[in-house]
Amino acid sequence: LRFLTSESTKITEKNPPRHVEEEKFKDTVRNAYHRKMKIRILTFAIGRIQEMFLLVKEACPDAPIWIDGQAREVSAIFAEHLGEVFSEVGKHFIQNATHRREVILSDKPNIVLAPSAMQFGGLSRKYVEHGCGQTDHLFVSPGYRDPRSPEYAFFASTSHNDVFEFGAYRAARMCQTATFNFTSHCDGDDVLEMKALMNPEKTLLIHGDAKNMDKFVGSHPDQGFVIANNDEPITI
Repeated sequence: LRFLTSESTKITEKNPPRHVEEEKFKDTVRNAYHRKMKIRILTFAIGRIQEMFLLVKEACPDAPIWIDGQAREVSAIFAEHLGEVFSEVGKHFIQNATHRREVILSDKPNIVLAPSAMQFGGLSRKYVEHGCGQTDHLFVSPGYRDPRSPEYAFFASTSHNDVFEFGAYRAARMCQTATFNFTSHCDGDDVLEMKALMNPEKTLLIHGDAKNMDKFVGSHPDQGFVIANNDEPITI
């Protein structure tokens, strides 16, 4: 292999072991469901829903689990092309506005997965606006939260009764929250492992902070790392 390209978003960080994060996530969801809570898992991307769905199924196989928003369409694609555990995923879809309202207002514990687009976008807003002030609700964020977004402020708050504002919406945040690091960005060790496996002549680093990429390259001199910048030619 002559050239290997690697994204470098978290190249100077250390990601938590995925299996550890998965077990923490499942324990949190399982314990909350056993306490008869309404669990709302808000993912920043529609493609992350399916991973979370499988973990929720492992944690609470008998719970009513619902998938809402555009995640339904992506989940249907998984069912069409992968089958197996996704083959009957359609029975977990929120069907319409009436069904959604029934799930939101239900007095029984249930679990909903909905994409938020890092901004409480789409249908996730309906769940937030109802559950923010409810002590029997747990909101879970499994990944990235835009620091400039209302979603970041919502999950950053650790005290009940904090007033949460979102557009015209304003309420005391009485719900519980939990955050997890299910990042798909590789850390520095991942980049080194990938390079060792592929053995390229040059490894081109992209999509990262310039200072962090410089720091990483400086820590691994003469190993063929090259920083690629937009619209700038690379001399090999």
